[in-house]
Amino acid sequence: MFTKSKSRQTILLDKELDLHVKKDSSVDIILSPTLYWVKKFKVPVGSNKEALKLLPSLFEEYLPSGEYSYFGYFEGDDFIGFAYDKKIILALLKEKGVELSQISSLRFAQSEFKGSYLPYALDENRVLLMQEGVVLIMPKIFAKEAKKINLQEISLSKYMVKNFEYYNSFIDTKLLSVFIIAMIVIVIFDSIAWYVTARESVKLEEKKEKIFQHYKLLPTTIQNVSLLKKYEKIYKKEKKLHKFFELLFQINLPKDVILENIFYNQKHIRVVFLHVKQPEKIIKQFSSFTIQKRAFSKNQLRLDIAA
Repeated sequence: MFTKSKSRQTILLDKELDLHVKKDSSVDIILSPTLYWVKKFKVPVGSNKEALKLLPSLFEEYLPSGEYSYFGYFEGDDFIGFAYDKKIILALLKEKGVELSQISSLRFAQSEFKGSYLPYALDENRVLLMQEGVVLIMPKIFAKEAKKINLQEISLSKYMVKNFEYYNSFIDTKLLSVFIIAMIVIVIFDSIAWYVTARESVKLEEKKEKIFQHYKLLPTTIQNVSLLKKYEKIYKKEKKLHKFFELLFQINLPKDVILENIFYNQKHIRVVFLHVKQPEKIIKQFSSFTIQKRAFSKNQLRLDIAA
């Protein structure tokens, strides 16, 4: 008796793109550049495993606040590092109707779109193109000759996050609940301490230390509560940043107006437009954000948006 194998699909996951995923298919997901951060690093180690351990600290000064997972690989002398928020990806997969059980691999546009695949027409208004070795999404005006290729014909690279379903259903759940577990464990140990004898207290302390090491908890309840609040603040800030970029790629620019530059630091996001004649038409579209500073001179409009 022969069993029918699952069909396989390659999809590009992007908030603005419609997906047509067959329920009985296995899916290779390529993440849009809007769903991850990528940067080239010079690292003082030779193994991929050791380099991955460095990514949280290497990305620290570049990332907006958030809770990230990391991936990377060597490309010549450079280590290509990726940071992505699994919560955002999971939410988008659910929105697009993709079941976690269907996911075969998670990949990045940076690794899959190279050479003859670029520039790639993402939709009517946006293209994928490479600038200084990094795959970006830009308005179509930057590459009018962009092509649309069949993703099913792309030769996928070896660079992928495997077992995405497993990690999200187990590891991510544990990370999200670790602070609640910390409170429960600490309360249990404080209660037991009143009833155990002096001889048993040594064994109890040893068990407590093992649990703290296993869940990587901080020494006190106050520290764990503080850390929880920190990550909640980070998540809200990162969510705001993604909302900004979602708006940016949907704004209606007057004819001949060009988005020249985007700059981000921990305090604000700066966007610069050229050939602007009526700045208020553009400024009005950012009314849902706090504009810290605006400057208009010689048909150039510069906006500093609170991060």
